[in-house]
Amino acid sequence: MQANISTRVAFYSILTVLAVMLFIAAAYVNHSLVQKYRAELLNDTRTHLSLYHNRLFTNLQNHIQIVRGLPGLFAINPDLTQEQYARAVAHLVNSESEIRNIAAAPDMVIRYMYPMEGNEAALGLDYSQEPSQFEAADRARRTGNLVLAGPVALKQGGMGLITRIPVFLQREDNDEVYFWGLVSAVIDIQRFFEKSGLLDDQMPINLAIRGADSLGRLGEVFYGDPALFDDNSLIQTLKLPEGEWLLAAEPVDGWSQLPPNFWQQRILIYGVASALFLLLALFIRFIFAASLANIKFRNLIESSPVPYMLLNENKQISFINQAFTDTYGYDLEEIQSMNSWWEMTTQPKYYSHEFRLFAI
Repeated sequence: MQANISTRVAFYSILTVLAVMLFIAAAYVNHSLVQKYRAELLNDTRTHLSLYHNRLFTNLQNHIQIVRGLPGLFAINPDLTQEQYARAVAHLVNSESEIRNIAAAPDMVIRYMYPMEGNEAALGLDYSQEPSQFEAADRARRTGNLVLAGPVALKQGGMGLITRIPVFLQREDNDEVYFWGLVSAVIDIQRFFEKSGLLDDQMPINLAIRGADSLGRLGEVFYGDPALFDDNSLIQTLKLPEGEWLLAAEPVDGWSQLPPNFWQQRILIYGVASALFLLLALFIRFIFAASLANIKFRNLIESSPVPYMLLNENKQISFINQAFTDTYGYDLEEIQSMNSWWEMTTQPKYYSHEFRLFAI
């Protein structure tokens, strides 16, 4: 009875340990698959962020290179007329271009403009009197570098990015270098974003850009959701000639999203674990049932009044019951050390002394 209880306790203990181990294994596999998906999500987001970074950088560089060559016009002839200026830059502005206009501002006041049509309101604009534009314009003068300003609200309407490059000329009489003014090109921000792919409804990531007026972290967010800079979004820096932009990105559905087939995977994983548990439980039950049957058989033999002897696969004596010992007087150790137990069974140990005396 005690053996049966011990066997059952051992059986259920093993099943409990097995169930816990399989549950932990299934949870680990499930967690690993989710982590793998999120690692792939991170890599995909980083790849798309780099793609948009490169598009923005390439488009900006194309516009910047256009503006870099314009100061040469005034180096050759500081007293260009509006007509001469228009002929010189007309090929740079067309219906396919993202550039809305190209202006020149001697002494920080816009005096030259192309095209004139639609941009008349910008003529005579004094940057020193425009708080929203003066800082970036003056930074170009102070640093001598091209500065990308904006997005800004334009006098002629709409929003634009403005690339401004300072023009420094040399006086003929004493070779002194002096600040002549600024040359700027206004980029239509909607066309710029569209060409860079930022207005596509099917964008694979959520994207935001910080750094109005090329101020980087100190600048305002001018595209996308500002909240992207408050969480665990990927951040990439877009270097500008003077300053920088910061690009933040996250997956469209956020970082906490689960794999598309998450529940199917979970059901499959825990289903396999359950099936494996049932198979192992049946196997263990069979082993314990066989062991219990063997114990019952040995107990039956041990309590039997009939002498019993069991042989192993090598035909060696492995077990004798108490009736055998009581009948023949030999225990298991003594039988195993003898050459022939057949001889012993015909001469019980209790009468061996009398047999020896009789033989004398």
